[in-house]
Amino acid sequence: MVTMAEVLRIPPLDRCSVVAGGHGLTRSVQSVNSFDAPDVVPWFKAGELVLTTGYVFKNDEAAQIELVQAMAERNCAGLGIKVNHFLSELPDSLLQVADDHDLPLLEIPYDVPISDLVFPLLREIFAFQRQHKAQNRQETFFAGLLQGKWLGRDAILAQGRDFGLLPGYDYICLCIHLASSSVSEGQSNVRKVTEILHAVREKKGVTWWVSEWEGTVIIIQISRDENKTEFHIALRQLARKLAEEWNVRFPEDQVMIGIGTYHDDVLGISTSYKNAQEAVRLGWRVAPSSENTVYEYAALKPYSILQEVPDDILQSYVEEVLTPLIRYDREKHANLLETLEAYLGSGGRPSVAARNLGVHRNTVNFRLGRIKDLLGVDLDDGETTFRLQLAFHAIHLL
Repeated sequence: MVTMAEVLRIPPLDRCSVVAGGHGLTRSVQSVNSFDAPDVVPWFKAGELVLTTGYVFKNDEAAQIELVQAMAERNCAGLGIKVNHFLSELPDSLLQVADDHDLPLLEIPYDVPISDLVFPLLREIFAFQRQHKAQNRQETFFAGLLQGKWLGRDAILAQGRDFGLLPGYDYICLCIHLASSSVSEGQSNVRKVTEILHAVREKKGVTWWVSEWEGTVIIIQISRDENKTEFHIALRQLARKLAEEWNVRFPEDQVMIGIGTYHDDVLGISTSYKNAQEAVRLGWRVAPSSENTVYEYAALKPYSILQEVPDDILQSYVEEVLTPLIRYDREKHANLLETLEAYLGSGGRPSVAARNLGVHRNTVNFRLGRIKDLLGVDLDDGETTFRLQLAFHAIHLL
């Protein structure tokens, strides 16, 4: 969309002055028209910028006001009038009506021919329309790709090649979800994400596209020569920087980012997208109050499996495994459950668990001793820790 504000940056239109209706500079300009004949209002269209010498209403202030009112009713983009030609100045009543309707009213300098304004503007409008058509084609393609609508690898690559999607690469999707949004008029989430990506992206040799389908999606194409471990570390950092930058720029938003799975075939892009969506949903369900808002599907896969289990079975399992700790914490106002989860999450390292809990290591060791006594288990046994971790996973889904 080309707005009036953007139009006024195009030479020689940048020599025109906005004398009224400045609040309407966000109006879109879809066409341009020039007239100096009466009874032309019925031909005006929405989004049209009208330019005139003012000859047809040079001595008729009422006709000038009626023209502005009619243009506002038709949602025209604006009106440009050449001054010091047939009109020495624009009357205050005309300026007031333009302000009342937020219809931009421009003064065209006497020495600028109207034809010199029309052709540069038409070039800009046509260029935007071509770009918009290409963008729509790309958005349609990627929306179909994410939904899995394209039938067969060859069909995907035949269409995707025009946008840089190539065979012989690996692919992964990131899904960005907003729990609340402050999207401003004229600025979509795609534009927001693209701007931030340009600001934070550091990894070279990687192609990405931003698309909008049930959330904002980043589709990433990676060379198979890339070290996958190093790339994934960089991808996590990118996601975190994206979330941090988003929170700085748009603090009213609550942003969550899901990282999908890697695939070595374009047919897997839709699966990666679905997994990224699932990562956001599971991450928000498991840890809604966590400061970390970047969720990886691979890390949340156990929850994806467990959510298929009926809640009553999960509840029964939790009670079977953890009831002694639940009862002790309730009766003694203790924190054994929290301590055990922190210990298991730290890979069995009491010092790390203590740091994460904000307590002394000796406190953790004392609590672990109590936990072993109450549960009658050996926390160094792999099967035992698996059963306990499974119980905590179940708790987060209940």
